[in-house]
Amino acid sequence: MLFHFSKEQRSSCETNLQLCFPQQDEATRTHLAKSSLIEMGKTITEIGPLWFWEKERVLNMVMQVSGQAHLRNAIA
Repeated sequence: MLFHFSKEQRSSCETNLQLCFPQQDEATRTHLAKSSLIEMGKTITEIGPLWFWEKERVLNMVMQVSGQAHLRNAIA
């Protein structure tokens, strides 16, 4: 839906892809734009519960944590 109905998102995505991958043909960049906007839609849908659900409910969904030391080092 973002690709077809959000001209601003689509245009921004296509411009960025053209700047990053000038060697690729337009069809390839269009495919990448569609894929990117699909993933953005998934992220928007999946992140909603993190904002609205109780902390315990969200934490109970965590199956595995990796790289926690990197986060702690960055915060320090």
